[in-house]
Amino acid sequence: ATQDRSISRLFLGTFLGGSWLGLTWLHQVLPRSLTRLLYRQTTGIPTLFIGRAELLPQLADWLAQRMQLGLQPVGFISLDQLAPPTSRHSAVPFAGQLTALPQILADKNISQVILLELPTSAAVARQIIADCQVRGCRLLIQHQVDALLGHPVESVDEEGHHFFTLHYEPLEEPVNRALKRTFDLMVALPVVLLILPPVMLVVWLGQRSQAPGPLFHTRLRTGGRRGEFAMLKFRSMRVGPIEAKAEAQQASTDDSRIYPLGRFLRRHSIDELPQFWHVLMGSMSVVGPRPVMPLLDAEFARQVQAYRSKHWVKPGITGLAQSGGFRGEIKTPAQLQ
Repeated sequence: ATQDRSISRLFLGTFLGGSWLGLTWLHQVLPRSLTRLLYRQTTGIPTLFIGRAELLPQLADWLAQRMQLGLQPVGFISLDQLAPPTSRHSAVPFAGQLTALPQILADKNISQVILLELPTSAAVARQIIADCQVRGCRLLIQHQVDALLGHPVESVDEEGHHFFTLHYEPLEEPVNRALKRTFDLMVALPVVLLILPPVMLVVWLGQRSQAPGPLFHTRLRTGGRRGEFAMLKFRSMRVGPIEAKAEAQQASTDDSRIYPLGRFLRRHSIDELPQFWHVLMGSMSVVGPRPVMPLLDAEFARQVQAYRSKHWVKPGITGLAQSGGFRGEIKTPAQLQ
């Protein structure tokens, strides 16, 4: 519009305006027209809801989408037999009591029933299932486990048994564990054999001139299943007295304990290279949550309720937090989270 003068401004204006109107029509009008054509009243899906009326708004977005595909909300039945409730969801009127379910299914030609919550009585649940099966109705059950627990849940099947768990755990599958271990070995073996030895020599020479002392810094870290192991790093700080309080102190960017070469090693994460030895030995993985000192681990667990779920897997040289730019000293609870 501003650079190519060979294109007619009238054409550009007409094209942009026409495209906007056309795309609006395609988005707003065409789907409804197609659904009216494909899902006529005779081929719709009359649907009955069973459960508390206050649970209906939770399905509002889903219901609006499914209505375009032929779902027809016929009504809802409350599991509470005491008084007929009034639905605040205008699209779903009250249809009757639960005792009249077989008659409602027949009179309204229901083809789908959505159970908004599990009945408190197993006998009632079995009766609803029986009524739906006799009528040939499709039954969908919305689970409320996450609402009850106050935490999202994942569904898993273990040898024919169905469970809910708080987290998705792909490494519970043995094949996934074997693939991840294979990947770890394919990465760690070349690093340990080809890259680590020359880097060790260069770091050792630098340490001799700037901060004499041992090549490696070895301290306890909390690993998988909360076991402790001695993790190797290239020493990036000057040698000082070993004190528990000083060891638990996180190194800041301008920490005076860090010598010049050590600062370079830390900035580029070269000090972490010896940890590929732990990957080779199986106590760490290339990718996983970073291990921390036991004292900090206990403190972090007090601040974040789900913190120790990280110990379900092996610690890693890099992880999700690091790939998102979160590395170094943790100064705030939000950074820890």
